Amino acid sequence: MNNKNNIVLINLKDYLNNHLKNDEYKNKQVKQNVRNNAKKVREIFLKNLLNEERNISFDINEQNHTGNYKHDIKNEKNLFGYKDYLYTKLIRQLYLFLSLMGVNKRIINEDNLDEKIGNTYQENYKNNFNFNKMYKYTYNYKKMENLDVIKLLKKYNINKFDENLQFYSYNFSNKNSEKFERDYNKTNFNICIYLPTKKEIDILFIIDILYDYFYFNLYIPITTKENKLIFFPFCFKNNIIIKHHFNIFVPYLYIYKNTYMEQKSIKFNLNSLNIITDQIFDLKFQDNKTIFFIPLIAYNKYGCRVGSGKGYYDRTFISLYKRAKINDEKKNKSIDQISETKNVKDNKNNETEKNKIVDHVKVSVSFEAFLYDVDFNEPTDIILDYIINEKNIYKFLF
Repeated sequence: MNNKNNIVLINLKDYLNNHLKNDEYKNKQVKQNVRNNAKKVREIFLKNLLNEERNISFDINEQNHTGNYKHDIKNEKNLFGYKDYLYTKLIRQLYLFLSLMGVNKRIINEDNLDEKIGNTYQENYKNNFNFNKMYKYTYNYKKMENLDVIKLLKKYNINKFDENLQFYSYNFSNKNSEKFERDYNKTNFNICIYLPTKKEIDILFIIDILYDYFYFNLYIPITTKENKLIFFPFCFKNNIIIKHHFNIFVPYLYIYKNTYMEQKSIKFNLNSLNIITDQIFDLKFQDNKTIFFIPLIAYNKYGCRVGSGKGYYDRTFISLYKRAKINDEKKNKSIDQISETKNVKDNKNNETEKNKIVDHVKVSVSFEAFLYDVDFNEPTDIILDYIINEKNIYKFLF
């Protein structure tokens, strides 16, 4: 595979000047129509992907001019489905994106490898990402028995819990994710992701695979009583999650810690991006550059997204920008590492390039099926810095 970056640069300066700064420019009904339509498409599209039987063998490298894939029947070991094809493409896109952002890479050696996931020394040594590898998608949330919950919580010296709660765990498809320890000296990025439901792009499955190749700290959004978001640390090992507001998964450690702090009338300490800075058990905070992966139902080529309609991300970021007095020019500063013609390079020692990255970027990941050629943005909406699908990485210039 020719692993040139496939960045599509879109300049939004004229668009923002002509539309978003006009208070009379309202798209509320248009957005609701798109949301209703996209939900119907999502119900069919993602349900079919999840229930699809693997009965074909994809050759993801041989594509014709229309972008279609060729396939033939080989053997059971090589059987994949269309969902595997799409998630493999997203994994490759996210690898390129994190490389371009300057996220520090792991040096993988024989001691890190696990034969269970089919990796080989040749494809992982010195972080040689294999662009020919196919990944089989799995939905990895598993219900936990109380005995397993007791065993895991004891590692945090938690001996009492509500046994009426239903506990889950994310059983990582990539067993290496559980083996790699955090290395705070080498980690230069925080990554905030949502814990997906079956109706959303499974960003955690993708991040699980990419944890083999990059150093980063993970954080999960939590809805607060003030109808905003804060971001709580998430650990690959010993993860225990429960369903919280709107049946969204959150770490149980948050529920436990927050209950204790409310009893003591203590609040979490937050940085300027609402990331919790308190040490949570053995998880330490680092004031790193940050990537926010924001869920969506639909999107367009104006950097706009349609969410669930509750407005948590919009309210949170608008509040953060007001509080920090960040103007549009500063918060949307260009990242000079990416151009239309530049090939992907590691640039591990190029600190000058890395230092040009802004403090945070807002990114959404989706499939092309949810791209709408419709302007549905409203003045109160945030504009994304990047949107990534299986074909392109859209970078929006302000």
